Amino acid sequence: MRRSRESEEMPVYEVMSSPVITISKRATAADAAKLLKKHKIGSLVVVDEEGVVGIITERDLVERVVAEDRKPSEVAVEEVMTRRPVTISSKQ
Repeated sequence: MRRSRESEEMPVYEVMSSPVITISKRATAADAAKLLKKHKIGSLVVVDEEGVVGIITERDLVERVVAEDRKPSEVAVEEVMTRRPVTISSKQ
């Protein structure tokens, strides 16, 4: 049986992936899929010149590109990403 760690406090940096893998909002869905595969991860932080603008996940690609019969090389990440994700500092 697994023990719950709900009562323990642990800073984010102890469990986060580092470095964080990012992708430009102007990249294509195909580019995103290739990065996810290369790094064996399920999501990418989407950035522009000013910082974090979204997140794109495997589920976003499946539901908003593949299931809609869209061509991944013609769909911009910013069209299918989740906008304004909630973020916290790695020290929290």
